[in-house]
Amino acid sequence: MDDYGQPMRWTWTVLLGVTLGVATSAVDVVAGGLDQTPLWRAASMLLNAGWVWAGLAVLGGWLLATPWRGAVAGVVSLISAVAAYYCYGLVLGDRVGLGFSGLSAQVRLWLIMAVLAGPLLGLAGALAHRCGLVGLIAALVVPVGATVEMLVRRSLGSESFMIDPWQAWTQLAVVIASTCAAALAVRRWVSTRTVTVR
Repeated sequence: MDDYGQPMRWTWTVLLGVTLGVATSAVDVVAGGLDQTPLWRAASMLLNAGWVWAGLAVLGGWLLATPWRGAVAGVVSLISAVAAYYCYGLVLGDRVGLGFSGLSAQVRLWLIMAVLAGPLLGLAGALAHRCGLVGLIAALVVPVGATVEMLVRRSLGSESFMIDPWQAWTQLAVVIASTCAAALAVRRWVSTRTVTVR
């Protein structure tokens, strides 16, 4: 990959992080307020899901394409998202009046998480460009993570549809989309192996 498009790729990495951070904080305000609806609660659950934030770092790594740039992009995208989330919350969101000192411990925690998890997730995004087994494993990080989070951590089951149908259907949609994404990644890997064998 030539260096001509590098500044734009870095810009997109930051902008995507800021967009996710602001969107999550803004939706949290509505989902936690008096005007909340099942749709807003489902949107808040989705935007706050760990796999979405992990996917941001993976996407950052994928945009930068090389392993070391991808690792850095994973950190940059997550730090951008965390900063935007709390800045929006302090200015317009549900944390107005708290002041930064009241949030410093939370902000520090999530920035540390960004620095620790960002490089691995960004590296996965960069490696997803590869056609071999490493590329397949990297491409499966987000789909598998999303499926596990929706089915296991958030306990999607038949009772979920009675308790909160909007959230349950959102979880199911994520599982279906993740399964399709994983199937496409496996298909790509199988097709490249077939071409290699020939």
